[in-house]
Amino acid sequence: MTSELAPFGWAAFGRAVRFELAREPSRVRTLLRAAGRLLHLGVLDLGLAADALLLPERGRGELTAGPLFILGHQRTGTTALHRLLVTDPRLSAPRLHELVFPATSVQREFARVAAIDEAAGGLLQRTNAAVQQRLFGPLDDLHRLRLDAVEEDEIALWAVFASVMCANGTPALAASATLDDLRHVDRWPRARVDAVFSYYRAVLERHAARVTSRTGRPPIVVAKNPAFTHKVPQLLATFPDARFVFCDRDPVEAIASRLRLVDAIWRRRRPGFSGMAAPQVETLVADSVRTFRAAARWARELPRERRIIARLDELERAPAAVVGAILGDLLGLGAPSPELAAACGVARPSRPRGRYDLGAFGLDADALRARLGDVELPDA
Repeated sequence: MTSELAPFGWAAFGRAVRFELAREPSRVRTLLRAAGRLLHLGVLDLGLAADALLLPERGRGELTAGPLFILGHQRTGTTALHRLLVTDPRLSAPRLHELVFPATSVQREFARVAAIDEAAGGLLQRTNAAVQQRLFGPLDDLHRLRLDAVEEDEIALWAVFASVMCANGTPALAASATLDDLRHVDRWPRARVDAVFSYYRAVLERHAARVTSRTGRPPIVVAKNPAFTHKVPQLLATFPDARFVFCDRDPVEAIASRLRLVDAIWRRRRPGFSGMAAPQVETLVADSVRTFRAAARWARELPRERRIIARLDELERAPAAVVGAILGDLLGLGAPSPELAAACGVARPSRPRGRYDLGAFGLDADALRARLGDVELPDA
């Protein structure tokens, strides 16, 4: 049963707490966040232990024909494509609450409480929606985040303190090297890689089992994760049948958009934060450069039957053609389902233009392009 428990990154967590206690203005807030992390870990481990003790096959199911991983730099259309694809009933993706609490035992309790609340008039559901709107609503124009929405799988790694999200969680941490190991999975000990990716596979297997139980057929799981662009070798070792979509967009636009997003998140969550300093910008840009280079490398090296390119301009202009190629050429599923075809026909707001000013972050577009080098993805 021990191997079923979450492979929490205790060493990195300890470094992060010590760092923030020394530098954050409120020690109380730092300790409360740490306590919240530990409370979450307790519920996470309790649920995984319950699955191991009470459920056949520990609540895990078969992963068929994949998974399909949507990779690429943030702000290149990964979220839009992810949420579009899973409107096809043959495909599925974990919701945010499943990534944070993957155990089927916990998910069953959530469903039981929701059913009781609905029968009683839905007060809890309305309260939950209002709280989420208050917490996440101000960022909806940049990235809509809700517990019941499909979300990037990096959150599953965040939950066990094995994600770059933990390293970039606060402005001070992002400007330091305290959690640099979380940015470089190739430097992890073999045992740590195996533990984290085995856990991640189990998260997807539990989701697949719940979908199969509900629908009667195993789904193709679709996983969207820009941070996984660095981790293709680990994904191939963990999921030998994996397929990949590499999303593409002008890198200068994408990097500027990502900086805006992180800046907005920090302004929202960190009282007194007034804008990124040069060290914080450099950390994020260095990570972006690595991501674009990794996408270019693996899009070129993977055989064509294992990968496809999805360009943001094409996704906006002709979504049916993009998803049709993914389903037909990459997954062998034939034509999109009626549900997916209908979703492709829904008008979407045009991408905002003129909002990608690198000068606001002390950067120059030409210098950034020179630093990126050749990160152009192949034509097909």
